[in-house]
Amino acid sequence: MDNKGEHLQQTITVEKQDGNAFFSNPRIPNTAELPPESVQILKGRGMDENGIRDLGWHAVPTLHKPHKRLSKQELATNGQVDAVELLSSLLGDKRLVRTLRTMDLSNGCGMQCDTCLADAALPAKQFSYESLERLFLDNKFLEMLQPDSLRIGSSGEISNNPRALDIVKMILTATKSLDMKRMEQEGKHHQIKVFTNYRHITEQFIDGLIDLAKTEPRLSVCISLPLNKIDSVNRQFDQYALSKSDIFGPFADYRDEAGLIRWAGRTTLRNVLIQDVRHTQPLYMGGRVLSNDQLKRIRDMELDEIYYDSTSRDYGHRGFAKTYLNPDGLWCMVHGTGFTSHTDRSFTIITPQNLDALSYLPYHYDFPTPPNWPGGKAVNNVDPEKLRTEDFTTQTQKPRTIVK
Repeated sequence: MDNKGEHLQQTITVEKQDGNAFFSNPRIPNTAELPPESVQILKGRGMDENGIRDLGWHAVPTLHKPHKRLSKQELATNGQVDAVELLSSLLGDKRLVRTLRTMDLSNGCGMQCDTCLADAALPAKQFSYESLERLFLDNKFLEMLQPDSLRIGSSGEISNNPRALDIVKMILTATKSLDMKRMEQEGKHHQIKVFTNYRHITEQFIDGLIDLAKTEPRLSVCISLPLNKIDSVNRQFDQYALSKSDIFGPFADYRDEAGLIRWAGRTTLRNVLIQDVRHTQPLYMGGRVLSNDQLKRIRDMELDEIYYDSTSRDYGHRGFAKTYLNPDGLWCMVHGTGFTSHTDRSFTIITPQNLDALSYLPYHYDFPTPPNWPGGKAVNNVDPEKLRTEDFTTQTQKPRTIVK
């Protein structure tokens, strides 16, 4: 088999005990692996291979995955998490100053796209509004936030929370000090970025975000359209967007062969964007389920061209880490590739004990360097392009895993 052109796929079913998925229990197989550079760094901090494995590395950042979709009422009744209590053992740790730039309000999404770009689980836990309000009033937590932006929306869906819009408004108010500091130092706003998936049932929430974006330049909204086998959601979005021609109309580039509008990504508001992954974007091709329309678009492309584009970014990120917060905990996320693991990201929960080693992983170079993160940004002086070339010729690609 030509491993340049094939993305293998395997499925791991994580069993439940007492209603919870024991992802971090060593008896349950890990669903992700670290790239070798990261393993060497952790070994240099006194960990052996068993200790590294027993940290629990997961392809999907969730410890509590329900058997079935929970209603919003069930989440509100049984799934509430106190954000301050969750982070109590880490607040004030100087190594975490200016490390956090991404968080979710819940530990899953629930939109159930045919192809999930984040490999998200169904949600089982969500932060309570009251606890988030207390968390963002805590200066020790504000010190954890990166100086340029905070993104809400990664492996979770913000609209699952019935008070999502109130939470966004609260965070904008609570982070004004970060905005003032950045304006003084760089002449730029500290941004609150919201990433949300469009569905017909979320239109009222998106309307609220757009109205807020009109008056709040610090808010950046990205509306994502799904990469589904059938483009019914995209057709609904076309109808929704055309009904708001003052916002979306000027950027309806053209209709494709399927009669769907090709959105340019922009809107008349500089801080409202559209992510349309239905159209040809090689970054999302590897291992993904493609619609018939997209298959037509890539049919005549050279296979090596598709494979190169779908992995080149992975190699630029390989071995770099950053932190991520959701209701299961504060996670350390390490980027990998299709050669070093069967997933592009590996997650483990940060604790005061393992932070002694994890903080020596190099922080992601795209973002501001945390002042007290021991790993800095250096990554063994390895050229990513050289690394990529070596992997193409010497290694066999591992199967991509879907966690069910």
